Amino acid sequence: MNAQESGPQINQERCDLCGRCVQFCQHHVLARQDNLILVTHPENCVGCGTCEEVCPRSAIAYSFAIVWEET
Repeated sequence: MNAQESGPQINQERCDLCGRCVQFCQHHVLARQDNLILVTHPENCVGCGTCEEVCPRSAIAYSFAIVWEET
């Protein structure tokens, strides 16, 4: 499974609509629509985890773990 297949999962109950995830996503995966944050372009997701990291309410998660390899 890769990020394009699943993308970030948003817990709408935890989300306070701050928009940080939309602002910081460089791949334009997320958008605010009708008072919700939605994954509008999952095919653009590279799995970088930025949206998950910047969310102050921990409302974003991936269905897989991102493991960074040391070089």
